[in-house]
Amino acid sequence: MLIIADDLTGASDTAVQYRKNGYSAMVCVSCPGAVPAADEHMPEEYDVVSVNSDTRPLCGPSAYDKVYRITKELYRPGVEIYKKMDSVLRGNPGPELEAVMDAAGFDVALAAPSFPETGRKIVDGILRVGDREFSVPELFSATMKRKVEAVSIGRVRSGAESLYDYIKARRQSGVQVFVLDSETDEDLRIVAEAAEEAEAAGERCVMCGSAGLAKQLRPRQRDRAAADIPSGTDVLAVVGSRCQETAAQVRRAVEKGLPLVLLDTQEILQGGAREAEDRCAEQILRKWQEGSCAVITAVDSLFGESGFVLKEKEQEYGRAKQIADSLGNVIRKVFSRRRADVIISVGGDTSQQICQAVGAAGIEILYEIMPGVPAGRLIGGQGAGICIITKSGGFGGEETLLEILDHIEGQKKEKENEHV
Repeated sequence: MLIIADDLTGASDTAVQYRKNGYSAMVCVSCPGAVPAADEHMPEEYDVVSVNSDTRPLCGPSAYDKVYRITKELYRPGVEIYKKMDSVLRGNPGPELEAVMDAAGFDVALAAPSFPETGRKIVDGILRVGDREFSVPELFSATMKRKVEAVSIGRVRSGAESLYDYIKARRQSGVQVFVLDSETDEDLRIVAEAAEEAEAAGERCVMCGSAGLAKQLRPRQRDRAAADIPSGTDVLAVVGSRCQETAAQVRRAVEKGLPLVLLDTQEILQGGAREAEDRCAEQILRKWQEGSCAVITAVDSLFGESGFVLKEKEQEYGRAKQIADSLGNVIRKVFSRRRADVIISVGGDTSQQICQAVGAAGIEILYEIMPGVPAGRLIGGQGAGICIITKSGGFGGEETLLEILDHIEGQKKEKENEHV
């Protein structure tokens, strides 16, 4: 199974859906072949390989070109492809799906980006994010050359066989991309079963969705034993996201006594990156030396106003990339003196920068702590073997960060009890 995602957290939270069902899975920090990295860590022993195309910030045509090259490089007959897209439609879902279809020759696509466990649902073609609404079929129609059609929740709930009959009939009218309503996991299960009906009938069908739909798919491979769950003493939470949900989670953790070290973003943008990074790294190390097992480091802009956008402007992305690079440098400087046992990474760019900072080629996915929050083990480099927990900035409620930390502490106590 090959998963193609547009950022690292998406690649991880989708791969873990397969890992939960007993299949080995790894995430490539950046794509092998089309994007240099991790070739030596692309072994056949993994049932599922999830690649990060790192295309979310690109313009549509550039994202299409990159995903097309990646698909051509990695796809071969007999390999199933799952095209991961963001559950709130950030990035280039239309062009990237078209690239996969063009490169691998798929006849039809079933797109269902809902992730009910995280509150992301589509009804009447509309995705609601806070007080904003987005028409999913219109977004795909506007960014793809293929004919796109919405499928109502009533049609989905008629059952997999009836749904496939409808898709087959509409295919005769030239429809190639079906955007399906889905409110529940059961709705997504029906979509997945309809895709199986299409494949059994000889249609070359590709699935496109978030981790919610991936949860309903099953790679046709052998079972695997559960992996050992890591635990640790020194925990570092690295927060690069500026989502309001993340800000609430960090505030709640600080209220409970967790130490917070802020990275001065204005100093970075004004040319003082090295000084800001050194100061941040020193403060993290000092907190550990003073006896804090867990330390949170975050960008100081986390608590400013931050609205939701589907696509960052080029200048804004450039600034965000500069800050993410500095976060990576902070981790590199910390690790040169003391290695964390567990990293909690919040935000896709942050996760990628952390992996690159410690030379990791990939992440072996181990298990899911809570919906959309996978735990894994770094592969390669200075960070080899370290547990990394990745989370999209918008996932979870106020208690999510504390719940992750409680989970780590629980694992530590279980390990200690095993040796008593």
